Amino acid sequence: RDKVILSFACFVINNCNLVLEYADQAVELDASYSQQEADLFKAEAKALRAMMYFYLTRSFGDVPMVLEASVSDDQDYHIAKTSQDSILDQIILDLTAAERVMEMNNPAYNMEFPKGRMTVWAVKALLADAYLWKGKYDAAIQRCDAIINSEEFVLISVPRTALPGVEN
Repeated sequence: RDKVILSFACFVINNCNLVLEYADQAVELDASYSQQEADLFKAEAKALRAMMYFYLTRSFGDVPMVLEASVSDDQDYHIAKTSQDSILDQIILDLTAAERVMEMNNPAYNMEFPKGRMTVWAVKALLADAYLWKGKYDAAIQRCDAIINSEEFVLISVPRTALPGVEN
């Protein structure tokens, strides 16, 4: 089961690395594709890559970290593990970069059809969690407050009787 998880995560990470490597070239080749769109796709790819590494490092600790696309069988695939602390630093770096691009270019990016996409709010939530893992509690609180105060979301009240094992 662990091999399946690792394989899937590596597949997603490499796809993100491919987007990061080739998005700008697509702008040059396709007049209907703007640099702003490329920047937003790259921000989403960084956030998704960060999420995959976050899952991996929380589950397995130190894991190999690859930040460049695998495009050839000639590449070295025997990569040493990276420390969990370094991976968390890269996760925070990727998420803050994604957050900045999404806020600067279009804060409503992916909010119309958010299912299965990275929104700025998903990035903030993931960033808050990563900050908690690094012990940076003030930064985590800042991201959580931004989500709570955004008025984009509401809490759903659940009657106490609906909770298993809870009596009135």
